Amino acid sequence: MKSAHGVINPVPFILLTVAPLAALGYLSIAPSPVHSFNVLYKSANLDTVLPLECIWALFHMGTYAGLTVLLSMNTWIRRNVRHIGLSVYFLGLGLEIIQELSGERSFEAIDLLANTAGIVLGLMVYKLYRGRLAA
Repeated sequence: MKSAHGVINPVPFILLTVAPLAALGYLSIAPSPVHSFNVLYKSANLDTVLPLECIWALFHMGTYAGLTVLLSMNTWIRRNVRHIGLSVYFLGLGLEIIQELSGERSFEAIDLLANTAGIVLGLMVYKLYRGRLAA
C-alpha cells in the first residue's frame, strides 16, 4: 500500500473500500435494479428451481462476506476485525432502515440475518487467510 517514497497510495484504499461501499449503498436504496432482477428471474421461471428469496439471501450473504473480507484486509482501516464486523452489521442495519423509510422498499429481517451470516463467514475467511500467512 505504500509507494517507494513511503507515502500511502490511495488507489487500493479506494478500490477495496470506497467503491464496494458506494455500490452497496446504491443497490440497497435504488428500487429499479432490484425490481428489474425480480421480474427477469420470475419471467424465466427460475423461481421453481430456487425461490427468489433464497437468491436474495445468498446475494446478501455473499456481498456482506466479501465486504467484510475487503475491509479486514485493508491496512488503512484494519484495527480489530470484530469492530469491522460490527461496523458492517450496523451499515446493513442502517441500509435496511433507510429502505423502510424510503417507501420504495421495505425492512426485511431475513436480509439482516443473511447479512449477519455473511459477516461471520467473511470474518472466518479472513481469519483463515491470516492464519495461512502466519504459517
